[in-house]
Amino acid sequence: YKGENIVGNVESFNHINSFAINDSFTRMVVGLDGGKIICIRGLPNILECQNKSLEIFYLSSQIEEELHITNLAFANVERNSQDIEVLYVSTSKNLYFYSFPLNDGDQIQLNTLETNADETGAYTGCITVNNETKSLVVASNSQTFIIEYINLERGACWFMEGRKQCIGYFKNYLMYILNEDKCNSLAVFDKKNKFFVYYNSSFTKIANLCCDENSIYAFIEKDG
Repeated sequence: YKGENIVGNVESFNHINSFAINDSFTRMVVGLDGGKIICIRGLPNILECQNKSLEIFYLSSQIEEELHITNLAFANVERNSQDIEVLYVSTSKNLYFYSFPLNDGDQIQLNTLETNADETGAYTGCITVNNETKSLVVASNSQTFIIEYINLERGACWFMEGRKQCIGYFKNYLMYILNEDKCNSLAVFDKKNKFFVYYNSSFTKIANLCCDENSIYAFIEKDG
């Protein structure tokens, strides 16, 4: 998309904090400052549709204007015996989800995920969706808990102290970067058996993590 013909009520794409695209490539979302989320929709998908058939609009929001959209993630979940697509949203204070309607004429609804009083939102990079189970995992910015949500319901919770910088999945293992004194640690946690299959605190600075079917890759920052 070349940026032509952006509708008048959507500002330019400045101050992008987060980004997500769904599995079918029919929806893409961009998280901005001020609690704003831009949605881009195209059929048969965003890659193949013509510029004129793209829809670009703000998602309606009651998110606090002073907060940034720190994370966005799509998932398909079961709700009221129906499979629906949801968009998970986090700020530094709260967790939300948008439920997308099965029928085009219905409204996109914003809801708040259940949290306890000592659990808050999530910093950038600190939510992830398991591609197999479609569960959401959040490293809360209270720096103590990692919480799982299954079909929008709060599930298991693990006490893991320290500020998490990035969280993701490798197969069914949970991996994350932990900020510690003058170093970063890389942890890989087996949720089912509840133990760490890998823990290494010898890194000075890990910028990010990614993985393929067989390996985890850590991107290391070097001084200078």
